Amino acid sequence: MNFDSEGYAYFKVKDQIFGGKEFVYEEKKGSMTCKINSKTNPIEVNLILTKLESGEQKTLLCIAHLLIRTP
Repeated sequence: MNFDSEGYAYFKVKDQIFGGKEFVYEEKKGSMTCKINSKTNPIEVNLILTKLESGEQKTLLCIAHLLIRTP
């Protein structure tokens, strides 16, 4: 999962990118933004998928656990 400075989130599966400011899935254009609540444990990461033509939104409620590696 990747996050950019504009609030968009995206990930790559094989050669296709899902998410970001604009992407195409099943011949429909969409975007994926995220809201992160780092005050909770585990961290809440909500992914908001928006169909660009209709504005319809779906939210995926996710959690994240950061792994910090020390040398």
